[in-house]
Amino acid sequence: MSKKICYLVEDGRFSGPIVQIINIYSNLKENFDQTILFSKFRSEKTTEILNKKKLKYITLDTNVLSSHPLSLINYIINFFFSFRKILSIIKKEKFELAFVNGSSQFKFLIICWLLKIKIIWCINDAYSNKLLKFIISIFSIFPDHIVFVSKNSKKFYLNSIFFKKKNFDIIQSSHNFKNSVNESSKKNTFKKNNENLIVGSLGNISPVKNFNFMIDIACLAKKDNQNITFVNAGAILSSQKRYYEKLKKRLNENDLNNVIFKDFIEDTKSFYKMIDIYACYSKSEASPTSIWEAMSFGKPIISTNVGDLKELNIENSFGYIIDDFNKSLFYKKIIEMKNNKPLFESFSNSSYSHSINFSADKVSLEYLRIFNFFLK
Repeated sequence: MSKKICYLVEDGRFSGPIVQIINIYSNLKENFDQTILFSKFRSEKTTEILNKKKLKYITLDTNVLSSHPLSLINYIINFFFSFRKILSIIKKEKFELAFVNGSSQFKFLIICWLLKIKIIWCINDAYSNKLLKFIISIFSIFPDHIVFVSKNSKKFYLNSIFFKKKNFDIIQSSHNFKNSVNESSKKNTFKKNNENLIVGSLGNISPVKNFNFMIDIACLAKKDNQNITFVNAGAILSSQKRYYEKLKKRLNENDLNNVIFKDFIEDTKSFYKMIDIYACYSKSEASPTSIWEAMSFGKPIISTNVGDLKELNIENSFGYIIDDFNKSLFYKKIIEMKNNKPLFESFSNSSYSHSINFSADKVSLEYLRIFNFFLK
């Protein structure tokens, strides 16, 4: 009989942490009896995708931890009620190992510890405020093993006295597009100077994704009469509608017709094939899954300095990593790639070649090693 593993993530909205779990689960189907547990809160898209992929899951009646005052109060009030219900569910399932995905999954950590379930805690961010960072460090006493998704994430958290006592691994997030581009078509087509260049990004609308920075760059392109379109695809969550309205207001004030915000798209393959350059404008990312995905389609990368990108790009030159949110330099480097075919093609080839390091089948082998160690 296969060993029983659960993947625990409080926020059930479809995003990077859910994608990471799906990639691991899908590649370890033959090894373990696996189940994903997450909050029902706005999880419709996640459940739809899991049903299509025929992956087992359980939705939970629990609130999602948020910094919003009312949401935080509601979370605290309902904590013990939902705690008992979740403990009962997990106990009934008799899981032997838990993969807890996210730095603030305190409820899951305590429950699994009480039930004496082996815990692998994945820290998938690289920033939190001082109070939350301290609380996270205290909770590091509960897991049996910690996985950081980047060196940057490890560097941020590991200086805590509690974390220093733990064994850990560094395993980047993964993409699952290993069969989407064959060798004969891997090259990203260089467009002539008069053709429209599409600079794409993928991410739910959120201040941390820093779309104001994207609009700043689009303004520079308009001022220069450059034929460049900036496109982002990502869900516009109800909690971010006010921020989205502010972005639209800026577009109207600057009369920008070179910026497009698409809603959530399930067919990300078509999106990556459509764009010419992939851009990340984020203020903070630990291991940017969408960049690894874009690289698997041979897209040159331009990004703010997040995660381990600067170090990785020194080893494998796949684009430009820009420090200090320098919008002029960010824009200048887009123009360089647009006008220089050998440079563009070099970045494209390097991107495609390096993307194998983040393929889900390769990354999942690292998790298989860890899971087997703690289940033996």
